[in-house]
Amino acid sequence: MVQGGDTSDPSSRSHQARWSAVGRWAGPIAITAALVAMLGWSWRKWPDVMEDFGRELYVAWQLTTGQALYADLAYFNGPLSPYVNATVFRVLGVGLSSLVVCNILVLVVLLLLVYRILVEIAGRFAATVACLVVVVLFGVGQLSVGGNFNFICPYSHEMTHGVLLAVLGIFCLWQYHQRGRPIFVVAAGLAVGLLSLTKVEITLAGGLAATVGLVLTLWVQRPGWRRGVGLLGGFFGSVLIVPAIAFGLLWRAMPAGAALYGTLGSWPVAFNTEAARLRYFLTGTGLIEPGLNLQKMLLWAGGYVGVFLPTALVSLAVRDGRTHRFVPPVVAFLVVAGVLGVYRTAIPWLGVARPWPLITLAVGAVCFVAFARRRRDPRTSGRDVLRLSMIVLALVLLLKMFLYARLFHYGFALAMPAMLVWVAVVVDWIPAWIDGRGGCGHVFRAAGLAALLVMVGVYTKAIAASYERRIYPVGTGADAFLADSRAEVVNEMLDVVAKSVGKDQTLAVLPEGVMLNYLARRRNPTPYINFNPFELIVFGEDRMLAAFQDHPPDFVALTRRPMREFGYRRFGEDYGQRLATWIRMNYRHVTVVESPKLKGVRHGKIELLRRAAEI
Repeated sequence: MVQGGDTSDPSSRSHQARWSAVGRWAGPIAITAALVAMLGWSWRKWPDVMEDFGRELYVAWQLTTGQALYADLAYFNGPLSPYVNATVFRVLGVGLSSLVVCNILVLVVLLLLVYRILVEIAGRFAATVACLVVVVLFGVGQLSVGGNFNFICPYSHEMTHGVLLAVLGIFCLWQYHQRGRPIFVVAAGLAVGLLSLTKVEITLAGGLAATVGLVLTLWVQRPGWRRGVGLLGGFFGSVLIVPAIAFGLLWRAMPAGAALYGTLGSWPVAFNTEAARLRYFLTGTGLIEPGLNLQKMLLWAGGYVGVFLPTALVSLAVRDGRTHRFVPPVVAFLVVAGVLGVYRTAIPWLGVARPWPLITLAVGAVCFVAFARRRRDPRTSGRDVLRLSMIVLALVLLLKMFLYARLFHYGFALAMPAMLVWVAVVVDWIPAWIDGRGGCGHVFRAAGLAALLVMVGVYTKAIAASYERRIYPVGTGADAFLADSRAEVVNEMLDVVAKSVGKDQTLAVLPEGVMLNYLARRRNPTPYINFNPFELIVFGEDRMLAAFQDHPPDFVALTRRPMREFGYRRFGEDYGQRLATWIRMNYRHVTVVESPKLKGVRHGKIELLRRAAEI
């Protein structure tokens, strides 16, 4: 007896197969095209010319020369990323381009994992939409005035490597749920173990998400206590063996205490209450004005309700009949896009992610209830576990900026998983729920896509403005990139350093600007890299001063770098006075590089000094 689709003729089946193949590949092709287009548009415009990313280059370069992290280079994160970057330099050569190649690969692998996960929990269309947003806003885009907040040239590779490892751990546990092979549990444990060598916030999020995924999997599968204990032992044993190996490797190059400190990475810093009270971190978490930030979060949540609740009600009321079935979704798309487009200048789009912690928490609660009800159903249990794991990852990452969730700044990594959840909710989960109650889910989906399109359009305009400022070439060869107008001062100082500072002489740049060290290939003889209020608290000004006294640099460059975001005015004025005084007493002015049009701008002025004993 012939059943179902078998009644169709061979040509019809062939036609359906071709369209099925097109559907499978349309998403990956669109994502690839978007990535290539964004890379071409932003080529070599990713890093900041003076802040943060210079540390990533400098540390990796110094490791290739035989320096050891923590023993020779003061560092407050885990050891994984610096040694990965140093390995990249050893294989591909020391140069910005080498890290760019590696980081593009990191982004591609992350997109592959995210796409595969979202296909499972939200369908191909939602997976494609989400990955396109990742590429434009988080992976390559530049939403901040400075650089550093993207996956190509991140301010901290611990963030990008950490997000990749966190998603990989979730993916491996899902593979165990699907295939039942314990090796995937071990792989997930190894991913979390590597994750522990990055940053605290990423470790907590990825570790908790993976643990939740494993526990829920065991709850669903009920493998028996022996197998269950074996799986838990394999997971946590794999987690612990990675830092144990890291400790052993570090111990070969330094005393055990320093090796333990390095293995712990940013955990000791996380418990430094003085550093945590700096204005920079209080502002970033939203705790500097908690009442105001909570008010903004609730106002934005009300805005979401105002847009999507009426849309959901209309979607439930509309019946998805064949006649004119495309009309309601098109109308919904045009109405939402038109209203948001007309009022786009009145909407403070920088706050669009503010309610995401509340939304993610609510979605997680609903999904957990659904999972608990149908956990015995093998058709849905694996998908539900995977969905909850991604929600836990998104929610815990948002904790660092719970009252001030944002897409820009740290949000390029911390808010990215929440964005994946949000896209899944509006493009697939709610529309599917509406369809299941006889409504037209396409209406809600169209409204969600319209809101998303307007939001991405507004942010893309900000990205374009950022790129337009980056027209000044800096560096040469593999280190060449484009920067904003501060590049003029940097280039002039690089010329001065090339003429005044011998290749074997040393240079320290204070309070920030280690990019000069890297581009000029002049090392700092002290272990310290930056001298902002945070690092003076973490490492101690007394130790920094002692390092300068024991190993005085031949030259010192002082940059104009206000520290208002930390709650201070300037290095040497209301913090770091003893170190600044020692430098002024022991060094003599050589020259000042300053651009008249950058008067008062951060790093718009750099003064070079030479050690008095060298004059």
